[in-house]
Amino acid sequence: MRRPLPKTSKSRPNTGEPVSRAQSLPENPGDLVKKTRIQSIFLLLFSLALYANTLWFGYTLDDALMITQNQFTKQGVAGIPSIMTHDAFTGFFGVQKQLVAGGRYRPLSQVVFALEHQVAGLNPFLGHLVNVVVYGLLSLLLFSLLRRLMPAFHRQRWYQSVPFLATALFIAHPLHTEVVANIKGLDELLSLGFSLLTLHFALLYIDHKKLPALAGVLVSFLLALISKENAVTFLVIIFLCLYFFRQSEMKSYLLCLLPLLLAFGVYLGLRFQALGYLTSNVEVQEVLNDPYLRATTAQHWATNIFTWGKYLVLLIFPHPLTHDYYPWQISLKTWADAGSLLSLVSYLGLGILAIWGLKKKTLLSFGILLFLIAFSISSNIVFNIGTFMNERFMFVPLLGFAIVLAWLLTGAGKPMQGKALMYVSVVLLCLYSVKTVARNFVWKDDFTLFTTDVLSSSNSTKCNVSAGGVLIEKAKATKEPEAKAGYLQRAENCLNRAVEIYPENSAGWVLLGNVYLERKDYAQARDYYIRCLNVNNIQPEALNKLGFVGYKLSTAADYQGSMTAFMALDHFQPGQKKNKIEIVDALSKTGRTDSALVILNQLLATDSLYPDGLAKLGEIYGRVYNRIDLSEAYLTKAYKLDPKNVSTLENLGIVHGMKKDFGKSLMFLNKALAMDSTNPRILSNIASTYYMMGNKATADVYGKRAAEAKKNE
Repeated sequence: MRRPLPKTSKSRPNTGEPVSRAQSLPENPGDLVKKTRIQSIFLLLFSLALYANTLWFGYTLDDALMITQNQFTKQGVAGIPSIMTHDAFTGFFGVQKQLVAGGRYRPLSQVVFALEHQVAGLNPFLGHLVNVVVYGLLSLLLFSLLRRLMPAFHRQRWYQSVPFLATALFIAHPLHTEVVANIKGLDELLSLGFSLLTLHFALLYIDHKKLPALAGVLVSFLLALISKENAVTFLVIIFLCLYFFRQSEMKSYLLCLLPLLLAFGVYLGLRFQALGYLTSNVEVQEVLNDPYLRATTAQHWATNIFTWGKYLVLLIFPHPLTHDYYPWQISLKTWADAGSLLSLVSYLGLGILAIWGLKKKTLLSFGILLFLIAFSISSNIVFNIGTFMNERFMFVPLLGFAIVLAWLLTGAGKPMQGKALMYVSVVLLCLYSVKTVARNFVWKDDFTLFTTDVLSSSNSTKCNVSAGGVLIEKAKATKEPEAKAGYLQRAENCLNRAVEIYPENSAGWVLLGNVYLERKDYAQARDYYIRCLNVNNIQPEALNKLGFVGYKLSTAADYQGSMTAFMALDHFQPGQKKNKIEIVDALSKTGRTDSALVILNQLLATDSLYPDGLAKLGEIYGRVYNRIDLSEAYLTKAYKLDPKNVSTLENLGIVHGMKKDFGKSLMFLNKALAMDSTNPRILSNIASTYYMMGNKATADVYGKRAAEAKKNE
């Protein structure tokens, strides 16, 4: 049975007329119902079609944090208890870190990711499919709610229907690409979806006084909050909708409020249990996690309000788009900046319009207030969100913008004669759709995303680092030398720009080192790793690779260069004996044996059974002083303490070879080779031993292997 449509009056809507007052509807309600169904089907297909091209994309951006490198997610169903009781990033880092203000407790989307992993493993197709389907269902729910809220603005002609046009504009707007095309954006989709479902149950209770609807309010709102905390704005938005579009007794409003507050209380309890705090007091000391860290109060507010204006511009003209607004894509502003002042005036104007229409309950006022309330949580006023701005933060506020724009396109409440505005609506939807589909392709994978957006975010140190990183990985996977060199050059350009923008970006310095590591320019790589450690003295990749290039420089007989690397490591890792041993090795090979022995004796004075120290002492006595017996004694003692040290085994093989004890020589050299089968030096020593034994054929075999291993180093 069809539900009867609300009674209507013959008054026509205008900018000053209350939106809750009934307005003229078409004479044939049956036609309206039929066309509403057609419109619903169109909106569903429209939303699915816009993002269908994302189904074959891979994982991108923060998908690593939440899916591909998150141990909780990758445990499938078994990981759900850990997901529900930890910060969102714990499964990635292995420990609970407070990288951003307030922490992140958004378990519902991660639970979905865990279920997806349980069903299909790491399968981005399934993740994208879920996002697209949820977006389609969300569009239907939104259209249904707007029709229920404002039936007077829903007419037979689609271009005169605010609910239809607002939903279509919301669906098509290119600012949504980051949310829908990025699998991690499911948290935004679920949060808005369950928030709208909460509004649905609230309306069900207000309109029909069905108590079970209050249970729906509680459950839906709790699910919205554990999807993403910005759903908290619906505590106000729901009552904004009731104020504008419904009239009921205070008791009904209070009964509707109770399950909302109860859900919020349960959410706070879950959050506290998982994070150990409600609001974090940890001071962020990194500009990339707090771009206002070094700003004056005036700069803070001028820059913040400038970003608000930037959002308005992108809402109206969404180009160019980027996923990255980190420092200094947006530079710190002052109140002398025209953009900040214009933004301030614009928002004051919006505030005046909203207040002016509040008592009259105009649709313009409603749309502005919806935008402002939804935007408040990500405006950097309520709390520091860790970045200047981000396009995904407009996902919910854009609904208010879409309603206002639809109201304007339908004649600002006055049905227009003629079809001029219809053509404007069609053109706008087409432009938005083309931009959306085109922008989707940028989210194909990290390489496409970072190398595309670095052109728009050329002043972002983070985006330049991201682009540099994927270009290095591309170079590693490329066999053709010219193409490899091209990727490395592009990477170097991006990374130089990154550290020019923000010299304290340790990731930029370490990746510059990696560029030169790929070029096998170990000295230059060493210098960049040292610069990285001067910024961040515990950067693990720089520490590991500085040691690696130190060994490479030693292998290439650049002992001074090697010593520079290990002396730097000794500075950043005081107490690491292995670094001292490498410094000793470099000193002994550059004629400063006395200095080498001083360091060795100091090491052995504190630990007389240190095997590497004994082995190095034995090597020096044999190689430098030709004291073979003393060398053998120290090396043998070291071997007994550490029988699996390749260098000790190799040197014992050499010592016994020098003593003409070829059997023992081969025994030790083969033990060393068993642990390091591609070491050209060990292979060469075995070849020399066989040659001294008169076995030239075997010597030639090992000699060839040594040459091949040397070539492949």
